[in-house]
Amino acid sequence: MTCFIISYEAATKESNKVIIKTIQNYKINNQIFENTWAVVTDDEATDIRDALKQVISSDDRIFVMKSGAEAGWANVICEKSWLHEYLMNEY
Repeated sequence: MTCFIISYEAATKESNKVIIKTIQNYKINNQIFENTWAVVTDDEATDIRDALKQVISSDDRIFVMKSGAEAGWANVICEKSWLHEYLMNEY
């Protein structure tokens, strides 16, 4: 399994709710910032993108990226230990 970073801009509050619900369908997920999440999955980045494209409007934006081996952060929403466990490792 691999950790992916999802960043998005939702045009409306309703879009935001639907995007979050779709992200939370991934068993292992966590919110890093207001519109940035991490998910751990066997899917590819394009699979995640395609799942989100099914629920977003033409005014919303999404970006999905496979996490790398090095990262730094400050003042994140989630527990730092979650990031250390999932963001920095391959499964």
